[in-house]
Amino acid sequence: MPSGDIQADKCEDGEAPLLSAGFNNNGICKFIKCYDERARLYSSNVISVDMFGKAFFHGYGFYAVSHGRVNILTPRSVMNKYHMQFVVTAIGYSVMGKFSYNQMCSSKRVKGLIVQLPIDDSGEPDYAFMERYIRYHEQRLIHEYTERIMRKLRTTPPP
Repeated sequence: MPSGDIQADKCEDGEAPLLSAGFNNNGICKFIKCYDERARLYSSNVISVDMFGKAFFHGYGFYAVSHGRVNILTPRSVMNKYHMQFVVTAIGYSVMGKFSYNQMCSSKRVKGLIVQLPIDDSGEPDYAFMERYIRYHEQRLIHEYTERIMRKLRTTPPP
């Protein structure tokens, strides 16, 4: 095992998220106590892109396995969670059908991705639009799920 690489099956359970390649749970394969002081703890507010091109926003610190080929994207300017979630969706559209076991998403390929974002009148990324768009859909989903839960509570008989 390379120094600083974390293998989930050799880690004690804990509270720190461990990322690997995966389509579920924001790429988190396990919660661990870090056993190797050389392993890097990544900061919050970053995007991970795994070897299949699946992107996730992480608003929390985490560890990542290096053998799982997880690429970590750090914003060059200040971006909030709504901007980052919009970018994650845009990355998803840009990588659709491009990566597999035979054609993995490497750091070189991530750097070569063309990700389309909305722009403002001055040609800069339109962060205000991105935030409004994500907030709108977040509120819509919260409302939809709340309604579904309320319907379920009204139709479920007491124990």
